Amino acid sequence: MAGILAWAADVVGGAGDSDDEAAAERERAAAMTPEQRLRAADLDARASSLRRAIQDLRARVPPPNVAQRLPHLHAHSLASSAALALQLNAHSSTKEQALHREVKIQEENTAYEKAISDCRQKIQEKQMEAAVLQSNLKEMEIAELDLKAKVDNAIMEQEAAQHKASMAASEATGNALLEAESLMNLKSKDLEEKKGELKLLEDKIQRLEKVWSSVEEESLKNPSPGTFPENIN
Repeated sequence: MAGILAWAADVVGGAGDSDDEAAAERERAAAMTPEQRLRAADLDARASSLRRAIQDLRARVPPPNVAQRLPHLHAHSLASSAALALQLNAHSSTKEQALHREVKIQEENTAYEKAISDCRQKIQEKQMEAAVLQSNLKEMEIAELDLKAKVDNAIMEQEAAQHKASMAASEATGNALLEAESLMNLKSKDLEEKKGELKLLEDKIQRLEKVWSSVEEESLKNPSPGTFPENIN
């Protein structure tokens, strides 16, 4: 019986991977998920146990003609060898799939980070435009205050001139007042246009901020890049 078992172990095949294969196994294991590592560890443990049993059986010498006398045992040994080969191949295929998935996820993350960077850059550009427009608006407001002060001074001068100057001087002052009021109206109209532009830009920034918020929420729900708005100008 011992000779038969030793012969069966010899039919199953040799034991042990080469150093290069072991290094490749370690590299693939580093890229696997925890569940895949547990499955791989279980398969490795079973393979190691089988190798130890085979090595123990190899210490015994089988009779030279046992395969001819026991063909059913020979067939069973071949089936066991094929089953072990299938298990090892399935284990290797799982590792290759994990590596392929890791590469795909890295590519998706790279594209996702680029889309986020582009969105951030566009938001920063719009914020800079808003800052410039706000600065221009402040300048217009200062100019409006200065113009109103000049108009008030002109009115005061006109009232004083009505008592001290002739009709000609009064008429000249009235013309100056009309010119000042006309200029103020032009400045006020320009200021209102600037305010309208600022309001439009602020609305656009709010829309961009909503887009950015949805991008951040999507990044927490899904590790692969979603669909980003193509037109945010």
